[in-house]
Amino acid sequence: MTLNELIERVCASGALPVLDGEGVAEFLSQQEFGALCFFNDPKLYPENFDLAVVLPELLKGFPNLRAAVAAPAQAAALARDYGVAVYPALVLFKDGEPRDVVARIQAWSEYRERIGRLFL
Repeated sequence: MTLNELIERVCASGALPVLDGEGVAEFLSQQEFGALCFFNDPKLYPENFDLAVVLPELLKGFPNLRAAVAAPAQAAALARDYGVAVYPALVLFKDGEPRDVVARIQAWSEYRERIGRLFL
């Protein structure tokens, strides 16, 4: 599976937009609690598939959290802007400001703890 196919599958429901730099800024400015998901080449980063499964479940578990996926063409530049050094990654935002970077796949408890901190 290619990166584009993975992203298409993750976003198939229409609940997750794929955003470029300008779209990311606009999206995050409209969310109290946001997450920006970074995927990279699935052949190099097989954990992409795990995050693709976990992300919709996180959104169910945190109904106030809104998420988007960084567009592949702009992902490298956005990753630098938000301190992403390892893929896949989930950058967590509160009121449009980055608060945490969750790199690679994590245990459910780790996601719950780190996302839960946004709501404090």
